Amino acid sequence: MNANAAIDFTAEAFALHAQSPMGRQAAGEGFLNGFIRHSGVSRFVGHAEAEAESTVFIDRIHEVDPAAEAICGSPRRLEAVEAEGLLFCYHPILAEHAWRRRARGAARYSLCGLTHTMSSHRVITAATDLLTAPIHPWDALICPSRAVRGVVEALLERQRDYLKERFGPIAVEAPQLPVIPLGVDGAAFEAAPGFREAARARFQAGPEDVVVLYVGRLSAHAKANPLPMFMALERAAKASGKRVHLLLVGWFAAAPQAQIYQQGAARLAPSITTRIVDGRLAEGRANAWAAADIFLQLADSVQESFGLAPVEAMAAGLPLVVSDWDGFRDTVEDGVQGFRVPTLQPRAGEGGDLALNYDLGLYDYDQFLAAASMFTAVDVAAAADALARLIDDPGLRRRMGEAGRARVRQLYDWRVVIKAYQALWEELADRRAAAMAELHRPHPAWRPDRPDPFDVFAGFPTRALAGTDLVRPARLSDLAERRAIPGAAMMGSLLPINAEIEPLLARLAQGPATVAELVGLLPEPHRASGGRVIAWLAKMDFAAVAPEGGAR
Repeated sequence: MNANAAIDFTAEAFALHAQSPMGRQAAGEGFLNGFIRHSGVSRFVGHAEAEAESTVFIDRIHEVDPAAEAICGSPRRLEAVEAEGLLFCYHPILAEHAWRRRARGAARYSLCGLTHTMSSHRVITAATDLLTAPIHPWDALICPSRAVRGVVEALLERQRDYLKERFGPIAVEAPQLPVIPLGVDGAAFEAAPGFREAARARFQAGPEDVVVLYVGRLSAHAKANPLPMFMALERAAKASGKRVHLLLVGWFAAAPQAQIYQQGAARLAPSITTRIVDGRLAEGRANAWAAADIFLQLADSVQESFGLAPVEAMAAGLPLVVSDWDGFRDTVEDGVQGFRVPTLQPRAGEGGDLALNYDLGLYDYDQFLAAASMFTAVDVAAAADALARLIDDPGLRRRMGEAGRARVRQLYDWRVVIKAYQALWEELADRRAAAMAELHRPHPAWRPDRPDPFDVFAGFPTRALAGTDLVRPARLSDLAERRAIPGAAMMGSLLPINAEIEPLLARLAQGPATVAELVGLLPEPHRASGGRVIAWLAKMDFAAVAPEGGAR
């Protein structure tokens, strides 16, 4: 049986934005398409905050598989999530979901999240919250690379140290932290026969020219400072004597970023024919992949976590020159699919002021990234040597490109990655099934800092309503007329409809009755909160309430 999961869905996370596409969106779109095609399930369950998002989820499923069954629930209706046994979040923000689950029973289903960038305050806090929220060993946070798992483990260790300092030795459960990479649709990067020649002609690249390709956001602080890339390419081109083209495929978030790339290329790589290709256009991306001979990305930002573009490059059969950085270290085997270029950063303890300035609001997130990136060095000489080897040796380019395609088929195609997700979900189900019985039952106090107002403020009123209280009729005027007066029912949707309240008024017209008796006259969905109806009737002077045996 193929393991299934309910998917925590927002349209923004699972489709590329036309004007500002992000790597996590590309990965999200790829995951959803891959899951529909390769999971082996025919019923797809969504979980969305808004009804509009639910409609988008169902439409997205049917775009890929018109015959599939698709449903989507909300945080108030978690039965479908419980039926699947797992809620999959394409993000690491699990604490809120864990608190909501606690109300229904901590072992009623598993939670499985996925990390992307680990550098923002929101995500760092989400990771440390894993130790104080009701997270259990049948939950998981997937890390796409070993480097990212190292970040999560370091954050959890710091949080454990704090909790021990604050409360003494305590046992704290943590989620599983498996390493499962992001995936790609390998077949989508196989160019049709003859397309390569046409694509190269578009960029005016001759048969002996070498086309080097960069794909990703054109952001000097959030992806890769391009200046080392320009310097390395210039050195390599001069050493080889070949005509070299550089295609920068991406988009600029702001004009100052464009100046960095344009002026950097002009000053540091004057012999390189550099073109900027709008990466938001599918045609431009396809032509660039087909025309290229070498993929180059010297990432140096802590915003980067896995790096989907190098995997796409391997799927396209390109050899790679990448920085020895975070997830690249897992995806690219040095000397096999390409070359990894050494990187260097200051020792621990020399960046505390950067973190403090970010925390105080003196730096925004982009400035924090820029500050950290400015002191991360990529070995320009090593990058130039690697590029020169590939520029001079078409046979090496071909062998490394084929090795990359084989690696994608083995590890990174969505049909492989989805199976790895499903194997993890089955393991989590086994752990959850073995949980203690009380963890399968609802918890009356679902979250300490989100209390029932009638509980935490119980000391405010004279007393609380009791089932044995006696309710006496007061002025039983027209319900609809009274309810329609402005201010009478400011949150009217919380009350049963008028027709459902009329039986209570009819009973009161016959004489006094207990709260319990009157609540029993309500339709089943409203009985659990029937006391609210009695309190509202008293508020609007339909009834008077007194303790059993007492008088008003």
